[in-house]
Amino acid sequence: MKYVGRLTRSIGVPLLMVAFLAVAGCARGASDDQTAQLDDLMNEVASLEKQVSQKELELSSLVRQVGAKEKELDQCKKDQEATKKRLEGMQ
Repeated sequence: MKYVGRLTRSIGVPLLMVAFLAVAGCARGASDDQTAQLDDLMNEVASLEKQVSQKELELSSLVRQVGAKEKELDQCKKDQEATKKRLEGMQ
């Protein structure tokens, strides 16, 4: 999953730049408006990449928490079975 995200980012940003320049046409240089738009897009991409990183960290934390709860549940089931066997032995 992380590989796909990094691959998308590493391909997405340059692809976005190329697409922007292609739309700009064959002009001698980018206008101030186009440069401002490109800067805005680059800033938006950086912001979105930061959000993705934060969500990936959140996901890994949640996965660890689920694993800990599953382990705790397994231990509770084992304890429950052991208690049932002891109770059956008392009767």
